[in-house]
Amino acid sequence: MLLVAQRVRSPLGGLGVNVAVYVHGQQTSAALARDPQLGLVEPVFKPTLMLTMKEIDAPGGRVVSLLDIVFPDDLPADAAAVLVDRALLAWRPGDSSSIWSEGPVAVRFYASPEVEAPGELRDLRASTMPLFGQVVARLRGGTPVPVSPPQPVHIRQSRGRQGDRYVLDPIDRGRLSKLLGRALPSSFSIADETREAFEVFALVPLERIVIESLTGVPFETLAALGGAIIQDGATGRVLWPS
Repeated sequence: MLLVAQRVRSPLGGLGVNVAVYVHGQQTSAALARDPQLGLVEPVFKPTLMLTMKEIDAPGGRVVSLLDIVFPDDLPADAAAVLVDRALLAWRPGDSSSIWSEGPVAVRFYASPEVEAPGELRDLRASTMPLFGQVVARLRGGTPVPVSPPQPVHIRQSRGRQGDRYVLDPIDRGRLSKLLGRALPSSFSIADETREAFEVFALVPLERIVIESLTGVPFETLAALGGAIIQDGATGRVLWPS
């Protein structure tokens, strides 16, 4: 199965996302189970178009970003939804055009210089996966799988006698731990007496260090899956980004 999402700029300058879903068939799916990247790099694989959903339907459009996701046709929808997010967590910023795989899922992502790569990866995933989880799952005779749009993880900040303590929301911590396949830290603290030295030494904002330490995910990669917010632990008020 091949899911394709492309952000297209029309000849008149309008932007929209076009999505297409293809199926490979039993023989090709067996090959994809062994090496999913074949579905993105092997020209002899000709998948069959199942459905399309277009926001830009004008000829002469130009692709400014794309996300291709491939996996065997018989991969259950609920498993596919989890494995796709796990694959997206394996994306490493700095590559505007790359192909990688995670288990039976392979991904190709491209972002032109006129767009921001993490935001494009987030938005294209948001356009593709709900269509797969709801429509395609039903067409295959399975139970629709709820696929929520990318949501930021929540980090709570609280004051102690000696400094600030940061805690990742338990639901977000459990979700990320499951996707990453490893335990995550329970908290991150920084004492008032060391904050000034830290801010002088660090080349990036403290908030970025907190987020990467608690989630185990590079900052830009996490941004591609919804990002993070830091809230006051007592009031819930958003402290960052301000």
